[in-house]
Amino acid sequence: AKVERHFGISISDKSLRQAAGVCNETRRLLRHLYDLRQQPNPPITGTDCLKIVMASTASPKSEVNELLRRLLSELIGSKGRSDYRARLMLLGSSYDDPVHMQVIEDAGGLIVTDALCLGTRYFWQDVEIDGDPLTGLARSYLSKPSCARMSDALSERVAFLKQLIDKYHVDGVIFQRIRYCDLWGVEHFEVKKRLQEWHIPLLSIEREYTPGGMGQLGTRVQAFIERLESSRRSR
Repeated sequence: AKVERHFGISISDKSLRQAAGVCNETRRLLRHLYDLRQQPNPPITGTDCLKIVMASTASPKSEVNELLRRLLSELIGSKGRSDYRARLMLLGSSYDDPVHMQVIEDAGGLIVTDALCLGTRYFWQDVEIDGDPLTGLARSYLSKPSCARMSDALSERVAFLKQLIDKYHVDGVIFQRIRYCDLWGVEHFEVKKRLQEWHIPLLSIEREYTPGGMGQLGTRVQAFIERLESSRRSR
């Protein structure tokens, strides 16, 4: 009722279902975009995908959907990228810095997927629009891939991580954590153990809220990629 009065609108079951349907279309299109990155030569970089997901959270969904459909029509069947040295996955703290990701990709790695709140966790699951719409919204928000703050959902996050690693043919994982974030610090301990069990190399990065240390980041990523290449040659 307060939202209706403040914005001068009427909220009904019908309008909620319509809005959820438009947002579900955004989610499906973003999943389709990510599916293209499973290819041996992905047609889009991780940096560009991050920009697209960020834009989709702040722009009218109907406009976003039209732009995504046009983009997908251009990317499907395109030549794709083959100038990368390793397929990488990014996970960890809230991440909204394309410049930071660009440094990683300039060093020779291609981010092919992620487990980020401005990534797969944002659009991986649709909202149920059959039945009561508020129940559908609640169920979606409570059951989607969670953040590290949901300590009792660790096993689900680990399973989601393994699913993405296999699906996107990931060579190595970069775990980035905002400094002093204890929640992701605990998550790092658990993820590191699982990645060792799966024989997936890990690079751990601690970063500030503001951009900085890009030269050091590039050097560390280059060394990590060289380790991945050496590991492939020794097999």
